[in-house]
Amino acid sequence: GLRAEMADGGLLYIHDRASDFDYLQINSTTGIDIPCFQGYETIRPATMADPAGKDFSPEDFASRGISHVLVRPGLEEPEALKAWREVINDGKLHLYRNPAFQSRFVATLEDGGRAPLQPAHRTPNTMRFAMPAGAVAIDIAQPWHRKWTATLEDSSGQAPARIEKTAIGAMRIVLERPASGNSILQVRFE
Repeated sequence: GLRAEMADGGLLYIHDRASDFDYLQINSTTGIDIPCFQGYETIRPATMADPAGKDFSPEDFASRGISHVLVRPGLEEPEALKAWREVINDGKLHLYRNPAFQSRFVATLEDGGRAPLQPAHRTPNTMRFAMPAGAVAIDIAQPWHRKWTATLEDSSGQAPARIEKTAIGAMRIVLERPASGNSILQVRFE
């Protein structure tokens, strides 16, 4: 159930984590392929800020790529999580889905609209996105690092894109020109 629920590519946040679950070792996604916000393979060393307080703001969590919150068995669920959608409650798992989560990758369009994306190709050091027409930026819920580079490719040729560190330590890629209907954004860690 947990793996199927996490298939959207979001990050799992473990509330009030005292220790790893026997079945969920957060420092490695190798066994179950579920990245955790608190795990080494997602944001450690700590470069993305933890969510503010314990208010479980869906938008605040979504900006960090957090799609689900897991409450350890035996703990009382926080009142603020009642605004989220409970998807599993079986005594072993108490899992809530973030109603604001769309994707860890969200394009900003010229008209101010936002469009969730998924990489067309992804490895640990590269991502390729088919960009929607009119896209001017993309927010990626992944830690910023100076070694990330980005290039927009389309029928007009290649254009470098600027990668900025957001207030929470994530990446925002700003395009030099709006994407056309056939633009590919290549993001690479050098």
